[in-house]
Amino acid sequence: MQWPTKPDGTVDWETVFEDENFGIIPLVNIARATPAVRQITTLLVEQLFIRTGDAEERDRYRAALKTIFAEYSSLEETKTDAIKFLRSIKADRQMQAAQERQEPADAEESDAPKIDENSPEFLFHTTLRNKLLLTFKVLCDGIEEDFESPVPYILSPHFAFRFVDVVDERVTPPLIPRNKGIINRADMQSDADRAAYMTTAFEDRANRQRLYDTWKLTWTESVNERPLPKKPEKPKGGMFSKLMGKPKPRRSGKGPHTIEEWEVAAAEVEAANKAANETWDAISAPSKHYIPPSEADKEILMGLMGRTPAGIQKHITAITQIATQGCSTSAFDTYQSGRPVDLALLATSFRHPETFLGREGFLYAIMRGYKKSLRQMTFPLISRYLIDIDYDVWIPPPSDEDDEEEDAIS
Repeated sequence: MQWPTKPDGTVDWETVFEDENFGIIPLVNIARATPAVRQITTLLVEQLFIRTGDAEERDRYRAALKTIFAEYSSLEETKTDAIKFLRSIKADRQMQAAQERQEPADAEESDAPKIDENSPEFLFHTTLRNKLLLTFKVLCDGIEEDFESPVPYILSPHFAFRFVDVVDERVTPPLIPRNKGIINRADMQSDADRAAYMTTAFEDRANRQRLYDTWKLTWTESVNERPLPKKPEKPKGGMFSKLMGKPKPRRSGKGPHTIEEWEVAAAEVEAANKAANETWDAISAPSKHYIPPSEADKEILMGLMGRTPAGIQKHITAITQIATQGCSTSAFDTYQSGRPVDLALLATSFRHPETFLGREGFLYAIMRGYKKSLRQMTFPLISRYLIDIDYDVWIPPPSDEDDEEEDAIS
């Protein structure tokens, strides 16, 4: 089977599974009988795992299929289970592509030099990518794939893979030379210990801060335009001064001193700005699966590197417990004081929409105590996506009681 590909030649797994015209999942959705669902999913497994080395993985997926189709379920239930199964394969393939995208498809046939997967630069690259993917996994976990409306970008696995791909290509390369300390220390480790050292280095508190500082600088340069340098004034003086070659005194401070120097510097800035716009356009492109990021989200995305997956999950767990054990707004206020919980609260709200969303939800009760200006400053994501900006985000329907409640958020 010939899979559709991206411009760089890699398989476009999103199109393979989700394309409305010929994607596998839409084919399952329009199937009119269980045997058709079985045929589509079985064919995919057989086509994906045709190599000799795929036997173990192929058998594992075959066994999963037998479990799905052994149940005496309705057609719709079978479709639901099959689609979940297919999307798990899609996510696995996208993860593999994200981790292996720099490898030649066939090292013997490729003219590209073989990548040293144990080099400190490659390990830095993959460790950074895996950290970002794990952070997104925590944020996206527990949110229904078929949520009733597009979710904010930061809660979407579709966006996660797009974002990590762009970072791989455009942000990580200039970030590596700015972390020569980690690179050099990793290079001093034995081949067997180098990967473990790099993982530990990313988890070390002091290293995390240095890494975050260089990430912020590199991220800012990668997605934001810079102003052009100030154009120098034309040199003053008469014809005699020009003929005699009398130089104009060099002014103090930074920046170009001659028109020629300015032209070179301006061209460099214009090229960097063009690249920055292309990078941000690739990250913020529209999608039917999520609400894409806006200019205001550049800082949010930059801040992801300063957060740990474990820390985000800790906040999600705590907020969930508060909501399910009494819905105490004072308990939430006490917990969130001094803690960056905006992102975790957004993820938790979409994990448990029946508890958090809507006029009767816990989120509404929490936000009722904040004036708009303070809410926008303290909870920018909650404010933008669920309270103060009218995105078409699904919320559970209200109950019959208290529909006319007057204590609206101010």
